[in-house]
Amino acid sequence: MGYARDVLIRCARCQAIFSVQDGLAGPVQRAFRVECGRCQAVFDAQSGQLPEAHRTPAPRRIPTPVPFQRPVAVAPPPAAPQAVERHATPEEMADMGPLRPVIYGPVARQNPFTRGGALAIALLAVAAAVAMLVFGWPRGSREAGVRAEQAMQALLLDDDKSLEQAAALFGEAARLAPAHEGDRALALLLRGSAQQDLAERLEPLSRRDPAAAAEREALLLQGARLVQEGSVAAQAAAARAPEEVPALRAMALAAALTSGNPARWLEAAERKAPGDPLVAVARAATALAGGRSGEAQDRALAALSAARAAQPRLLRAQVDAAALALDRGELASARQGLQRVVEENPAHERAKRLLLSLAQP
Repeated sequence: MGYARDVLIRCARCQAIFSVQDGLAGPVQRAFRVECGRCQAVFDAQSGQLPEAHRTPAPRRIPTPVPFQRPVAVAPPPAAPQAVERHATPEEMADMGPLRPVIYGPVARQNPFTRGGALAIALLAVAAAVAMLVFGWPRGSREAGVRAEQAMQALLLDDDKSLEQAAALFGEAARLAPAHEGDRALALLLRGSAQQDLAERLEPLSRRDPAAAAEREALLLQGARLVQEGSVAAQAAAARAPEEVPALRAMALAAALTSGNPARWLEAAERKAPGDPLVAVARAATALAGGRSGEAQDRALAALSAARAAQPRLLRAQVDAAALALDRGELASARQGLQRVVEENPAHERAKRLLLSLAQP
């Protein structure tokens, strides 16, 4: 029987040189698998790599597949030789060729080009998608949607406190999803225009009542500030996304309230959302922007009727229609509409003020 010989193996990962006895390596020039004692990498090696200086004829071996052996990770019996790390000489390093890393078994978890590696990558991708859904931008979008829905419910109530809340909630939503900046602008404009309308209706009473005069002045200042703030927000929304409906309808209402040109914004909004009730409210304001003649009032009433049909809970459309009926001398219709609004929202101060004006001589 020949003597055992050592075979030098270089780790494919950390380049460490190991000495494994030929009895573990198998037949000469046969590929076998080893595990690095330093970095635990498992890789294929050739038994003919870097032989030791003392070579003896290889003993006769049966050419059968050699089972997977782990000479370092699993401690062998005392008599079994273990892989011993030692440094190779420059001549040995020059003779060594590149070793192919193993592409099956446990190492597949680290190799993306194997079936197991591909499965691991797929699982990681799914985990990343779930993480993004729970913690990433979709979560922000979901939170923005919740805020926007709460804001819209407040906007439908149309009283001053609700409109203030709607603007604040739309502002929170806009910080998460900038598309809601146009909705915030619309809430500001609706609140400001309501205060301006109340100020105008207080004008006759303010001539003889100092308290009414002071209230009218405060409403004018507050209304002008809100309309200006809403116009700036609408311009910012239009500059960011000029084709989005919230920006278009906000710009249309802002232009109608500030002697601008709402036509192009309104037409674009109606093309994008022909049945949108808030676009219809903007159309009513646009109809009255050039004056409150009978024809303009008819166009505004038609737009408000469409808004109420699209969203019956939109109290702004009902109050504006009742205010127009009051201006036209249709007192019974105005009273009926305003009473209905107060029943739906007892906090609606504008509707209560208009009802109070009907009771006054």
